[in-house]
Amino acid sequence: MNENVAEQKMSNLKLEEIVERIKGATTDRSAQLLQKLIAEEQELSRLNLLKAYEDKVPLVLQNFEISQIVDIFNQMDDYYILKALFGNFRAVDNRTRQEILERLSREKLALLLKRLSVGVDNPKIAGKVLVSLSLLSIGEVMEGMEEVVIIHLISDIETADKIKILENSDPAKAARVLDILLQSGNVVRLAYVTNILKHMEKAKRGRILEQMDTGRRELLEGQLRRQYTSSFEEMTSKETKGALSSMKPSDVAEQFKEVSTEKIVEILKLCEAETAAAILTAVAKGDTKLVIDVLEEINSKIIVGFKKAGKTTQIIEEVYMCPSEAILEKMDFNIPENLTVLRGMNKSELELNLERMPEAKKAEIMALEKNQGITAELPISVQLFYVGTGTKKTTNLEHGLKWTRIEEELDTGEKTKPVLIDLVELDPRKVRIKACRAITEDNLTPLSEVAKIFGDAERGGKRPDKQIFTQLGLIQLSKIVKKKGAIAAINGNHYFDYGHYMDALKLGIDPTHVPGLSFGDPVGWFVADGEEVSPPSFNRAAFIVTKDGDVYIEKVFMTDVILSNGIKVNWNKVNSKKEHGKIILYTSLFGFKTEKTASHIDVAVAQGKIFDITEGGDAFIPLTGFIVSVPREGQDRILNNVNIGDRVVVSNNLPPSLGEVEQAMACGPHLVRNGQLDISFKAEDFGEKDSSVISFSLTRAVETFEAARSFMMLRDGKVFIGTVGGTALGSGAPTESGGMTFGELAQLAMDLRADDAYALDGGGSSSIVVVTENEAKCLTIPTGGSDVAKGEERFINTYWLFFKR
Repeated sequence: MNENVAEQKMSNLKLEEIVERIKGATTDRSAQLLQKLIAEEQELSRLNLLKAYEDKVPLVLQNFEISQIVDIFNQMDDYYILKALFGNFRAVDNRTRQEILERLSREKLALLLKRLSVGVDNPKIAGKVLVSLSLLSIGEVMEGMEEVVIIHLISDIETADKIKILENSDPAKAARVLDILLQSGNVVRLAYVTNILKHMEKAKRGRILEQMDTGRRELLEGQLRRQYTSSFEEMTSKETKGALSSMKPSDVAEQFKEVSTEKIVEILKLCEAETAAAILTAVAKGDTKLVIDVLEEINSKIIVGFKKAGKTTQIIEEVYMCPSEAILEKMDFNIPENLTVLRGMNKSELELNLERMPEAKKAEIMALEKNQGITAELPISVQLFYVGTGTKKTTNLEHGLKWTRIEEELDTGEKTKPVLIDLVELDPRKVRIKACRAITEDNLTPLSEVAKIFGDAERGGKRPDKQIFTQLGLIQLSKIVKKKGAIAAINGNHYFDYGHYMDALKLGIDPTHVPGLSFGDPVGWFVADGEEVSPPSFNRAAFIVTKDGDVYIEKVFMTDVILSNGIKVNWNKVNSKKEHGKIILYTSLFGFKTEKTASHIDVAVAQGKIFDITEGGDAFIPLTGFIVSVPREGQDRILNNVNIGDRVVVSNNLPPSLGEVEQAMACGPHLVRNGQLDISFKAEDFGEKDSSVISFSLTRAVETFEAARSFMMLRDGKVFIGTVGGTALGSGAPTESGGMTFGELAQLAMDLRADDAYALDGGGSSSIVVVTENEAKCLTIPTGGSDVAKGEERFINTYWLFFKR
């Protein structure tokens, strides 16, 4: 091969030229060429020169047989395999990816999974990969992996999947994994291991226990015989949260005597810090060891690297989420049992908590621990990056608003990028806050009309005429602020927009079949002036304003539906396979349709009313609503006199004690809760598609994607609206602001000392507008999008307005 030709940039070639060049080379040379393409596209991505859906690597792979890809991958470094399969905006088809992974050499796959174990997001991917392997492959791959890595990979998957992995591993290997978990003597870890063993096939459990020493085996066998009788054991997290809202801390503590310690940790994670502190204070009166172990295990750790120690590999771990700090901050150490807990905590664990505490509480605890050698000096590696070292300018605006502009050079560990942050402070006692949408029932456009309006415009191609978006009812934020007489505004949540419509068409889906779906419909809970526009069908963080003017950021999920005949319907499972006698709730996370089955009747609800009643399954699931699937044997009782068009009432898990909801808008993810990181796409029902949970959107990398961001946070009783500037996709390396991932945004909210924070829609929609000198001024530099060019405000539907009281 001509070397000059070989050294040409692969990314500059047409797709068919790349495929031809790779196919015409030897296997090792093909591996080099593919690595070269991957490296070039990664560099283009780093410089923000690669537009969405223009990465060629997934398209190249589509032109090869699986066996050819496997042969090439086995000659490649595991880093490049990782980037080829998981590092593109456009995703490789899940089935193809899994088949490739299944057929890779066991050594290569073990190295790949080890690489995926590092960080916050990748271990979730690795766990899914491991679970999806054939039973034989699981055992073979596990043999090539360190036990400590396996522990991290299985930590975030379901118990049934943990069992599948350990049952199909060599019993000695599985025993070593469980042994490491038990080494600390922590009772929470003991419960974790017991729960795994308890649900294993008896013979396989016996083979694993045989590999353990006598003392540990007898301890586990004793735990396996123990029965827990509390109703908490069988509750889902959403059911648990509802039960906790009506119980006294002392009653919960009494229930904990019949709850496994693993379940206790799950329960406490659902509580506000003050409630959790009260519960643990009650528990400590009878069992301080349990409280110590719970506080140490309630935190989440990540792997940030590896180091060699002789012939073995050691992992470098860091605490990523630290809810124990918020709990300790609320505990009263004048109570003797609480002081015993404090003094019984592992020194290094306590120091990690102290570093995150307000100075006053830190000083109080350090005074109590003055003879214990506590330093509260946190290793620098824990903060992967830090916002607060750049320039900062605060300006007092009219109407009592305070605007802070922060300019940073942010070092993320992989690169350094400029970041522009705007923050506006408001006093909720002096402003009226309103959740708004531009498209209401008065100006809805049926989806059947949308195709006529858009014509042949395609995502990634020419932009539609801006008048189209005005015609559809969308607005630009600065224009609406002045018109409505507001003093400030920020963009809102996700809604069914032009891009989602185009995605559906690309995937061969006709969205006009979706019950109750109109252009602009908000995705997630939305309440305007006391009227629920869209139900909380996803467990999403929401900013909430009560009729009394109190403000909260809480995760809210629907709990039941009252039909027009007065019957209250509770469901047994969510997005699950239909079972005899079970009522199932379906949201768009499940997919486009329910499964075909004669056993159930599917009732589709959207816009607060019944749109369809379908027998035999295969029913279209509302994007902004849900389906309640009722067993046929319950039809006469539950669906008696229920008809299409009837109104329904949806209840949720928000504690009534917080007050009556006047305004609410869910989006997410939750970033900070109780002053500590609290970010989980899985917990907030984001699924694997994209951040707006559109079941028929093109797959993209949500959690690790850099973009402009908008967020709201609460601190010391004040409301802050914020944005992080971004750069339009494919427009070149950022010179003003490079945007953030959601993880970076959560860290920013921590650095800004948020008590609670959540994300709003980002990208081109991200913008803050304030009124100054009688003009509506956009503080951010819009990144543009599929509808407008960079520098011009995007047309949006949902937004928050702030008015002077």
